[in-house]
Amino acid sequence: MAERTPVVGSKFSGWLGIQFYAASDGSIIGDVILQPDQEGPPLYAHGGISASLLDEAMGTSAWRAGYKVVAANLNLNYRHPVPLGVEVHIRGHVESIEGRKVHTSGSIILPDGTVAVEATGLFIHAPHIFEGMAFPLSAPAQDDEASEE
Repeated sequence: MAERTPVVGSKFSGWLGIQFYAASDGSIIGDVILQPDQEGPPLYAHGGISASLLDEAMGTSAWRAGYKVVAANLNLNYRHPVPLGVEVHIRGHVESIEGRKVHTSGSIILPDGTVAVEATGLFIHAPHIFEGMAFPLSAPAQDDEASEE
């Protein structure tokens, strides 16, 4: 397995029980085993937990790309229930940048390779919200002119 570089998402990532890593293609990846206190339907994860995991992965991918973002829109397609007590794979990736808009995608993948949940997200580069705060993933935006739009 290729070496993985740990990255820090928000404090919420820790509560979710996931450690994210930077993949060589720019994606953010992580594996997690969801616990009984994250249950929705019997023996399966609550949909809000799935949404939170994907929000974190997609947002962290934007931060890793150098954009201090906040979520503006998340769209999720729940294709299969996410079981508790089984390791699942989480992925988030920046798809495109349009000015201050950072478009992302993400997925939760079951051990057999089935995509359980897929998502798209729109995040807005908003460095003014984070002024004076130190963040491990903060870096200058790739296009400083875009941040002034």
